[in-house]
Amino acid sequence: MTISKSEYMMFLKHPAWLWLKKHDKDKLPPVDDNTQAIFDAGHMFESYAEQLFPGGVNIGFNNYNEYLSLPERTTKALNGGAKTIFQGRFEHDQLTFICDIIDVVGKNEVDLYEIKSSTKPSLIMSTT
Repeated sequence: MTISKSEYMMFLKHPAWLWLKKHDKDKLPPVDDNTQAIFDAGHMFESYAEQLFPGGVNIGFNNYNEYLSLPERTTKALNGGAKTIFQGRFEHDQLTFICDIIDVVGKNEVDLYEIKSSTKPSLIMSTT
């Protein structure tokens, strides 16, 4: 089973939610208009943030088959010399990682950015 970071965070708050989402979605309440508006604003903000990295390659996905091919397409873009990748995905064993922005800053060094719309700045962490 694959879970996203958002699903994991929700699991920490409400463990039964994850089980329902993966096994019986019909029992979950529908997304209300206010929550959908927050999701929509986040997607719009993501497009704005991507403009800060001109020339970035948008890997992304529109369906499940494209989602499954993300790791291969991410690796292909990196090997092809892409400096900045939007919505890239990496896998190792049972772990999967999707990052909003992967920015190559050195030979074996990248900066990873997770885009979140907010009313205040968040902590930015960097590792090399």
